Amino acid sequence: MYEQNDGLETLRSSVERATRLVGDLAKAYGEGEWDVDSLPQRPPRPVEMRAEAYKAEIREAQALSGRLEKKDSDIRYYSIAVEKATSVKGQHLGLA
Repeated sequence: MYEQNDGLETLRSSVERATRLVGDLAKAYGEGEWDVDSLPQRPPRPVEMRAEAYKAEIREAQALSGRLEKKDSDIRYYSIAVEKATSVKGQHLGLA
């Protein structure tokens, strides 16, 4: 790629290549070849991944908490119902 004979010629060819590349990029950008949709998606940052995992755990814990609260209220309801049924049954047995 680079010849060691002439440093000035190597520098000149590198600058020409860079100028050509910048010109090609400017032309492509001017013609709309670089739309936002065509840009590659960058991978999520580790902190974003941890934040999403944490949020998912929080949502899961809230869902579990809601289910536990519902089961707890069901248990209380049925416990009261059983107590009432038992007292009513006891009253019927006591009267007989």
